[in-house]
Amino acid sequence: MARLPVLPRMPVETPVPDGEAALAKLAAAFSQSLAGRFPFVTPERTRGAPDADPQDVRRFYRQLDEHRAAVMRTATPEIAAFMERMEAARPVMEAVARPAPVNVRFTYGANRAQEVGAEHIIDWSIRSGASSVGAAANGGTLLWTPGQPVLLSVRWAAGSPFRPKGAAASEAAAAAGDTLTLVERGPWALLRLLKNRNPAPPRDGLLLRVALPTQTIGGESVRDTILVFGASIGAGSRNELPTHAIDPPAHFPQR
Repeated sequence: MARLPVLPRMPVETPVPDGEAALAKLAAAFSQSLAGRFPFVTPERTRGAPDADPQDVRRFYRQLDEHRAAVMRTATPEIAAFMERMEAARPVMEAVARPAPVNVRFTYGANRAQEVGAEHIIDWSIRSGASSVGAAANGGTLLWTPGQPVLLSVRWAAGSPFRPKGAAASEAAAAAGDTLTLVERGPWALLRLLKNRNPAPPRDGLLLRVALPTQTIGGESVRDTILVFGASIGAGSRNELPTHAIDPPAHFPQR
């Protein structure tokens, strides 16, 4: 008796996640672990917001990758814009989560028209760990390891009639003689330095607007000294990221 031929097995298709279910999972994860936590905040909330846990950020990117295909099949313009912003921020967000070094090139005097009292400043520096840039080299590239504090110090000239004024209690700043030092700490210290003083990144580059409480040598309060730095940020293999690389979404869009 002839044997019947064995029919080939049909490949088993992997079920494709439902778009609505994928969206619900992403929305819940973002709202519970990232929304309202720095850097996933609106500009007016950057200073007082608690830090997002970098490992929560890493987990959310994994979920994003897992559900991307399902979400994008029926994505609204708002969902597509959210995905685009998350991708733009990925190099910096994942560098902090690993952690891996992030580099920033600072340029002093990036917008002279916005400065106030800059002619009285004789020296400045930005430091983190063993890395430092400053006036001696006319700027340079700071190498920041996530978790390390970032310090920005400014010194008034000896012949200037002005001196730094003690900052408000809410400010992470300290005045000593002719020098004022601003300090940012935590897992997102570098981003706090950049975002706290750059509420609306311009399209032509990232500008850091630093307001320094100022007084006369006699102790009379005067207008803040304003300095403006240009900043170009890089992470991993990307040497120069767009300005919105440090500006992830603050909320998950509603359907």
